[in-house]
Amino acid sequence: MLSQEAPQCDGGQEENDQEENERRNFVESFQQCCPPGGESSVVLYCTSLRGIRKTYEDCRSMQMLFRTLGINIDERDVSMHSGFRTELRQLLGAPVGLPRVFIAGRFIGGAEEVRSMHEQGNLARLLQGMVSRHGSFLACDGCGGMRFVPCRWCRGSCKLFLVGGGGVKKCPHCNENGIVRCPICSSPKAVTLHINASHRELYPGTLP
Repeated sequence: MLSQEAPQCDGGQEENDQEENERRNFVESFQQCCPPGGESSVVLYCTSLRGIRKTYEDCRSMQMLFRTLGINIDERDVSMHSGFRTELRQLLGAPVGLPRVFIAGRFIGGAEEVRSMHEQGNLARLLQGMVSRHGSFLACDGCGGMRFVPCRWCRGSCKLFLVGGGGVKKCPHCNENGIVRCPICSSPKAVTLHINASHRELYPGTLP
């Protein structure tokens, strides 16, 4: 007697495809609004100033949330660089409060919206494919977690002295505070390489 092969069931694949379609539709429900260089990363516009307590605490809570989730974030501190505030205003068309979160080129919202999505389990759907980090609480060796370092050309003075007594000109390399973005942790890719190297040094054999 010839045995009959049971028909292959592709229900699992169909279910996976359906879940992916639902996730894609969920992602596309958010406004497409991409910060410069934020096509495949999490960009957080925040402030390190404590002038307004709630704003500062909301910014800190967003930083800690993504670090706890093990996700690299591109922190753009508007109090350290006024260009970030201008950038955010141009993105959203008007002055807005802080923090503001963008994921993979889409505007997600402020602290309340992000916390609500996290509690409902929807934030993880947005973060699929984002660069993860090991040792997420290790501070950067270059800037100590400040994301900026003094300008090496003008040493933080914002001025360059011309050779031969030709006077002084404004340094073209740094911002109004005489600082530049840290070359080690200024991008998700760079910080991943740095953090992973530090993790290997602290915990040998735990990473490939």
